Order: sequence, then C-alpha cells, then structure tokens
Amino acid sequence: MKTITFVGGFLRTGTSLLQSILCQGRDTNPMIGEVIYLRGLVETYARCLYMFDQHARFYFDDDRHLGEFCGNQIRQLLDLTRQRYGNPAHLILKHPQLTPNFPLLSELLPEARFVVILRDPRDAVASAVRAGRKGAAEFAGTSPARIAADYLSYYQRCFEGPDADFHQKTIYVKYEHLVRDPLSVTSELQTFLGIDLGGFHPLKDNTDEDWLRTGSQSSGQPFHSPHYGKAVTESRVGQYSDVLNKRDVRKIETDCRMLLDILEVPSPTFTVDSP
Repeated sequence: MKTITFVGGFLRTGTSLLQSILCQGRDTNPMIGEVIYLRGLVETYARCLYMFDQHARFYFDDDRHLGEFCGNQIRQLLDLTRQRYGNPAHLILKHPQLTPNFPLLSELLPEARFVVILRDPRDAVASAVRAGRKGAAEFAGTSPARIAADYLSYYQRCFEGPDADFHQKTIYVKYEHLVRDPLSVTSELQTFLGIDLGGFHPLKDNTDEDWLRTGSQSSGQPFHSPHYGKAVTESRVGQYSDVLNKRDVRKIETDCRMLLDILEVPSPTFTVDSP
C-alpha cells in the first residue's frame, strides 16, 4: 500500500528533525528538500476557490471540477517524486509554510496523512529571532509578538479545520517529548502512520548527507542549525531567555496560552476531536 505523509508545524519547531526520523523508516524516501512547489499548487487552488465566481468559473464547471483538476496536478508531482527515489511505499514530505493549508490539502488528497509538531512558543519565537538576526527573510523586520501571532495562526488553522476526516488523519507531536523520549514518540507515530520505524536510533546521526549540503541547511545559512544530522538532543529546550526579554516572554505566554496549556498535558502526541 502506497502512503503519503506531510510533516508540518511552524518554522523553528523541529519539522526537519521529525521528517528525518520518519525518513529512516522502512521503505521511505530519503531526507530531501522541502516541497515548495506543492505549496504553490495548494495556494493557487485556495485563490481560485475563493474567487470562483469572478474568475475560475470560466475554466471549471464547479468547485468539485476545480478540486479534481488541482488534485490531479498534485498527484502528478507526488508520482514524479516517488519515481525519483526508487518508488518507496511511504513518501514523507514537508514544508512548514504548507501547514495552514493542511485542511485544504486533505480535501484534495483524501489519502494523505499529516504529522504536525508543536514546540514551546517561547523557544520557537526565540529561534526565529536568532534566524532573523542571521538574515532569514521570513523574520526580517518583525517582532517577537508578531512571530508569536503567526505561530498561533498555523495551529489554529489546523485545529479549526471543518473536515472531520482531516482530524482523523492528523497527529500532533510535542517537540519537547520528541527530544526527551524519542523512542516513545516514534512508537506512537509508527502505530498511527503504519510505517516501520524500528531502524531509528536516537543516538546516531540521522539525516542524509546530500540534504545537509543543500539549501537552507548548509552551514552559514540563516536557518542552519549545528544539530542538523546529529543525534537527537534536548539542549535547545527552555533556552528562550537567552534571546527574549521578560516583556516579550509575558506577551507570548498570554497570546499563546492555549498552546502552552496543550504542551503541559503529559501525553507526547495527540489528535483533535472533530468540531
């Protein structure tokens, strides 16, 4: 059985770590760069759906016709990707900026599954600020409060998705649990996704060298982390006070209280009940 799993979460929350772990599963693709092209397809679909009566109706019979067309485009991309990497049974792809549109992507690809990672918003915002200081365009000219608002919106869009089927196909992973007890988390992911992760070892380097030499992961780039490709570590947990002042921390704690409450619940993973 062929499966497709999308890894998401806000930037600087551990999406690369999570993808690298899943890509060590049996019969998966290797760790590869982000599926940015797919983001363009999904966002185009969203715009056409929103402006159907003004524009898309000249090209498609109705919303369903539009969805079928866009879904076929996405499947062509996924088929091409699968073929490039030896036709693995399990395709594991990620791009953090796709996350807010995961519910929409679920409509286009009913067979897809989703893994979304959450990290303490204070640590995530601090990591984003560090990346911005190193030149990351995504965080240029912004503030910790604005980053926190964007962080919250990513997860709200998923939590509030109206499609009950999407919630049944989506599992959320807590970053802090993943780095402190990776084997327990991967056991739960293995059950949920049906991917054999028995070959994963948290104390071994675990990413593809070709991936490490390319894109934002290469040394010297704003998003580069010295932890990429290394053993799982919890060394970055609770380090936000090195970057954020007390006022920023209080603001983040107030605005992201809902997510902080979720992170305080002991379970390492969770799903969202249908609205």
